[in-house]
Amino acid sequence: MNPFLIGPSLFARHCVAGANQETFLRVQIETPQAVRNIESIVALAGIDMIFVGPGELGSRLRQSGKRTLAQAWASVAATCKKHGILFGGPATTTEELHWRRH
Repeated sequence: MNPFLIGPSLFARHCVAGANQETFLRVQIETPQAVRNIESIVALAGIDMIFVGPGELGSRLRQSGKRTLAQAWASVAATCKKHGILFGGPATTTEELHWRRH
């Protein structure tokens, strides 16, 4: 599409519409509260992926002592699977990658 042929206003609307169609929304889970609210979070319209931030989340979970990172990961993963939402996070070893995929 040639922007000079359709005018700046129509071109701007076209660009915004295209950007909205191509936007990928990833929500990062970094707090115990976010883990507790994962059902509500994944129910929001437009979310494409949940990303578990293990550094921040793990640190906060250790401080609270209420659940482990593995338990939080399992809860988030199960909820995402139930709702058909992609989920993921970084892995530092092959074993960790294998564990997080299941």
